[in-house]
Amino acid sequence: MLRVLLVTNQNLVQAIVAPWLQSFAMGFFCQSDRACILYHLERYAINCIVVDITDSDRAELLTLMTALQPYGLPPIVGLTGVAPLEAGDGSLEQLTAAGVWEVFRLPGAVKAGAAKAGNPESDAEASNAEAFVRLIRWVIRTHQAEKQAKLAHQQLEQDEAQLKQQVQVIDRQMQRIQQLNLQLLEATQLKGQFLSTISHELRTPMNAILGFSQILLRRGSMLLSTHQMEMISRIHDNAKRLLHAIEEILTFCNIEAGHLKLHPRWINLDQLIRSVVQELESEAAVKQLPISIEVDLPSPLVMVDPTQLQQVLFTLISNAIKFTPHGIVQVSVTHQVADEQYIISIRDTGNGIQPTEIEHIFEPFRQGDQSITRIHNGIGLGLALTAALVEQMQGTIQVRSVVGQGSEFRVILPYWSQQSDMNRWQNQERQCRAGQDLERHPAELQIADRAD
Repeated sequence: MLRVLLVTNQNLVQAIVAPWLQSFAMGFFCQSDRACILYHLERYAINCIVVDITDSDRAELLTLMTALQPYGLPPIVGLTGVAPLEAGDGSLEQLTAAGVWEVFRLPGAVKAGAAKAGNPESDAEASNAEAFVRLIRWVIRTHQAEKQAKLAHQQLEQDEAQLKQQVQVIDRQMQRIQQLNLQLLEATQLKGQFLSTISHELRTPMNAILGFSQILLRRGSMLLSTHQMEMISRIHDNAKRLLHAIEEILTFCNIEAGHLKLHPRWINLDQLIRSVVQELESEAAVKQLPISIEVDLPSPLVMVDPTQLQQVLFTLISNAIKFTPHGIVQVSVTHQVADEQYIISIRDTGNGIQPTEIEHIFEPFRQGDQSITRIHNGIGLGLALTAALVEQMQGTIQVRSVVGQGSEFRVILPYWSQQSDMNRWQNQERQCRAGQDLERHPAELQIADRAD
């Protein structure tokens, strides 16, 4: 129920307004007494204050209401007499300072003191009562609405301030992330430069070791003992392995820097596969592993960079031999007519790959066994380099493996069977360049004409 406090020094005004208040609210009454007003405000949670400003006490009451504004007064309605308020006598300024929302004019008879107080049978009295009730209700609703709007505005300002603080925190974090990214990029570039420099420095003496060891192997049989020849052969094999690792590092650094140049041309895929297998036959012979080759293409001629594809085949087939203690290694090529692709599959019957390692096997320097006591050698770049080279050739690589049964790597590449297909190769290469990281230089594509 609403609570309304009437502040007046006139018994007649109290007698008139009291019945009006009782019809819709709990009415409380005070004279121009500061302590009385504050007591009712604190005790009864007053919704509206009605102040009598019909007589000479107007100035005193308005001054009192003005002084009480810091206490957070509810909305105030002033009661005036017949005479209208005018700005010239300072009344309007006083009303504004006192926080008066609206003014209700009492009947003229009240001002003259001739009416019978609280006469409910008077039509004018009933009309005034209804107007008074409507005014008080409207003032209270409006005040509550404005109070809610003010609270909502304050909450909005608090949320906005918190949002600004969060934005500032995010900005600082973004700046920190950008700094870290720049540092990471610089570290990556330095790492690449370091690896490239070291690889170049190592490749020159390694080539010399290989060259001299080959000369000794060819011509030293008449001068050196069998034991010495075995030692030279061991030097040659290890130097060859080291040179292969160096070449892997150099190629990987070029791919990371975006400097790898592709040189596609028409080659005989069947011959390329057999040349790679022939190079690895000695390793397979140690384990007595047969290597089967099956090429099923309409034509063995394909458009590809032979150097890079040879590197891919060498890595995948040598891995199959390395991780297969017994069984067989199968190399097959099939043609997907609908997708205009050919699939090179390297399947082994080796140890297989743990499911937890499959998603990481194409990461640089990642190996299934990271310990220094691992059985199989290598620097962990083979598969990462293979995946990068396949991507450069606009292909994809897939792996399927079952522990204890073996693994299968599938390299899927575009099958360009006609000279006119080179235009499509060039279009795809341009699309590939457009999607590369802006920090990297796009790989150059140079396509040689097909020999007649």
